[in-house]
Amino acid sequence: MDTVAKYLIEELLSQGIDTFFGIPGGPVGAFFDALYRTPNTKLIEAKHETAAIFEAIGYYKTTGKVPVVLLTAGPGMTNSLTGIASAKALRIPILVIVGDTSWEKRNHILLQTGGPEGINIEHTFAPHSDHIIRIREVKSAVQQVISLLQSRTNLSPSIAIIPIQINSARTIKPKVNYFYSSQTTYQIDDNLLLRVKSLLTQAIHPLLIVGYGAYSCQLEIEKLINYCQVPFTTTPQAKGVISEDHPLSLRTAGIGASQWIREYVKQPPDVVLALGTDLDDCSIGTTELIDQNTKLIHIDNNSKVFNRKYPAEIAICCDLKTFCYDFKWAGHHFPSRLPIAAKQISPFDVADFREDDSFPIAPHRALADIEASIPSNARLLTDIGEHMLFCLHYLTIDQQKKFSIDLGLGSMGSGICQAIGMALGDKRPTICICGDGCFQMHGMEILTAIKEELPIVFAIFNDARYNMVSHGFNHTFGLNESPGQTNYIDFVKLAESLGILGIKIEQAGEISPALISGLLNKKVPSILDIRINKEIRIKGAGRNEVLKLMGE
Repeated sequence: MDTVAKYLIEELLSQGIDTFFGIPGGPVGAFFDALYRTPNTKLIEAKHETAAIFEAIGYYKTTGKVPVVLLTAGPGMTNSLTGIASAKALRIPILVIVGDTSWEKRNHILLQTGGPEGINIEHTFAPHSDHIIRIREVKSAVQQVISLLQSRTNLSPSIAIIPIQINSARTIKPKVNYFYSSQTTYQIDDNLLLRVKSLLTQAIHPLLIVGYGAYSCQLEIEKLINYCQVPFTTTPQAKGVISEDHPLSLRTAGIGASQWIREYVKQPPDVVLALGTDLDDCSIGTTELIDQNTKLIHIDNNSKVFNRKYPAEIAICCDLKTFCYDFKWAGHHFPSRLPIAAKQISPFDVADFREDDSFPIAPHRALADIEASIPSNARLLTDIGEHMLFCLHYLTIDQQKKFSIDLGLGSMGSGICQAIGMALGDKRPTICICGDGCFQMHGMEILTAIKEELPIVFAIFNDARYNMVSHGFNHTFGLNESPGQTNYIDFVKLAESLGILGIKIEQAGEISPALISGLLNKKVPSILDIRINKEIRIKGAGRNEVLKLMGE
């Protein structure tokens, strides 16, 4: 006999789940004890519960393996809400195991209780998870939790609440053999696909919008683009899904939009094919891609996104691979429609940003130096803030580079944590571009990266304030005060106190291939403290402009 926690860990391991994230606590302690006693399992101890969820999200992005997050009662659970809501928005499957107090057994109010008279986990987290179960029986506990793995078709967090008197109870090992049936596939009606082809064939000024959902079928989407010869743009979360050097690329739309897409839609597209996007405010920004006369063909695996702001001429609810496979690459001839006119101008606000030698270093020049210095096997991530807009606008992501941004909820600090999770998943050298405000929120997760010996460079755009918020308050209310204003944090000294390398960057050209390669080769994290010119902004395609439109 052993504990329920031990048998559950063993069963999860047999299902191929070997990586666990979390922070220890009394009500969930039996699971940590079980992990310490179970070979071939890996425990990633985060410093905050939402950070644990974000790290699990990053891990899933690079491995496709469902991670398990272990949370203790009370604040352990409530601290995780931002991360869980983000995972739901991103459609990421995570198994969350919560240790609760024994309030049902004791029949009185206990500190940190998760029941109806306390946090009420089921009610509080129901909007952010499709499956929540509370385990009440010892003998069936393992089977009930494993059942959540079979019901994760909606790709969202699943939550199992296992009170302390259940998870630490001793029982006999359950004898169940698990087999999973493959998901049923469906064929799209041929007549519907013929209508789609007909609209695209006859279009004079078409546009294809590639969304976050296209990550699962990049090659198929690129084949469709080449076949249909439709100019395309990507939403911010899909930046780089198809190379931005592609001749039909108009680069990124939405917040941080390129000048190419802004120029192209001055003549409203007559037909728009939107693939794997909810066409939300960040995806569209202040540059309308669809007008009242546009015929919208909208493809997504979530029917909730259809016919919201933009009525669809054709809406097909399916996964994008099914759509691409069923499209049938024959029978139509599409004219070449290269967006030559739109590309007569520079796609960038500052055309010669790579040669900008001004002091202090401009954010676009810092990005140019980083982009020119990263090795071919490295990835780039951006956190949330003003620096994010510069990444979306100025970075050019091709087939070699990998890029990631989390706009499921737009949580500051998410990029720092996801960089750790992604590097855990594949050990790829990683550069995380973040702000000093982001680092104040989740920067101490760098301790996790140190412990796991992860080759991550945290490039901190240090402006001693919440720069996006500051610009927004000035833009909207005329306030010159800077919310979040602080003295400059010396991140070099912080790095030294942690036993890692930190380097201050103040001038153009100080970031070089030799510097970046040297940092990544150390196989531990490092910090670049980049003192940027905080007054430079992206012109007219930022989050603040979108918010101002909402208030009108």
